[in-house]
Amino acid sequence: MRPLLSLAISFIYTLFAITTSINAQCDNDTIPPAAIAVNLSTAVIETASQQVELYAIDFFISTSDDCSPEDSLRYTFSPTSPDSDYNYKEEYRSSTMLFDCHDVSISPLLISLYVWDLAGNSTYSSVNLTLVANNSMICQGCDMDTIPPEALILDEITWVIPADADSIEIWASDFVWSESDNCTASDLIKKSFTPISPWENPSSSVMFFDCYDAMNSPISVNIYVWDKEGNFIVGNAIVNLQIQSGQDCTMNFQDVGGEVINLLEEPIEGATIYLERESGEILDSTITDELGNYSFFTNPNNKYLRVKYLDDNYPEVTFLDMIAVQKYLLGLNPFSVPQQLAADVNSDGHIRVNDLKMMRKIILGIIDPNDHINLDWQFVNQDHDMDEISEVEDGRIALDGSDGPTIVGYRVGDLK
Repeated sequence: MRPLLSLAISFIYTLFAITTSINAQCDNDTIPPAAIAVNLSTAVIETASQQVELYAIDFFISTSDDCSPEDSLRYTFSPTSPDSDYNYKEEYRSSTMLFDCHDVSISPLLISLYVWDLAGNSTYSSVNLTLVANNSMICQGCDMDTIPPEALILDEITWVIPADADSIEIWASDFVWSESDNCTASDLIKKSFTPISPWENPSSSVMFFDCYDAMNSPISVNIYVWDKEGNFIVGNAIVNLQIQSGQDCTMNFQDVGGEVINLLEEPIEGATIYLERESGEILDSTITDELGNYSFFTNPNNKYLRVKYLDDNYPEVTFLDMIAVQKYLLGLNPFSVPQQLAADVNSDGHIRVNDLKMMRKIILGIIDPNDHINLDWQFVNQDHDMDEISEVEDGRIALDGSDGPTIVGYRVGDLK
């Protein structure tokens, strides 16, 4: 074989091997893009709009990736994938953010930036963003903003529940015709059904209504309108729910039942169970029977239970409770989730020696338990996940299908 021909074939083989290796690497790409972003940036709030819209892509000086072409890289302000980021605009390959006079008052801001390749790998950067107004008068007073938004809230709205739908989704913003604020841009004013800011709990902005609600229509709801500072106004509105012609309103209803027991798995008779929607509105109530059973005829979608129980027995913390906790700490006595909640005497989210110390002080009369622990009955789903502490703090237990949850009642410090 001629030397030149041999060299050419060797080069082709080498090139093929390199290409094959690169393709195999890109089939399982785990390498994030390389990116250089600016460290400092300044943006100007315009007088007319009292806001400025910025694009994540504009903060990057250069980007590259081992497998994805540069013109296919995407940019966001959050660790949420562009596919799930409602602020992402495909035509610009970038998410956007609005900034207003409220942001001027707390400027400079540390802005998070992310660049994504086609495999879903991302690289994080940040920039210190300074915001200024081109007319200082438009943002005057926003550093100490106590003025709530102004809004035109509709008095009444009517919705029809389709025959093939379990429920319909209604947003608090559906009730607001117009809104404005002295510091927060109109597009950034938020609305909710509860006195909890949507910045703290986004789910407060939406409610689900079903056939059960249509049977009890019209329904009164509160509409809260919030600025960024947490100032708000509240108005009342009426929801008229209609059932699509020919729909049997009870076809999605079912008997939903369960039981309420104590830590010894004994039934708790006489406990009041409230059926609520997410907003906290009480839809129905019942009382547990001698077997601790409860039952509702309802559509379980987006419904919650809350339990109240009063008795004349004073919770007693004894050395037997201390011994049970000691055995648990030594790994000799496993606790169920409700037992763990009862053993967390100082309510720090953990069972430790400090809980034993507090129990001992209560037993010896050194401290008054009324001043340090909640002596009321508390209730939790028997299958509760300890990582979801918000469920316990809120006191609500979600329904999930016709088999209602087994609810366990406990009192802090009393493990008997």
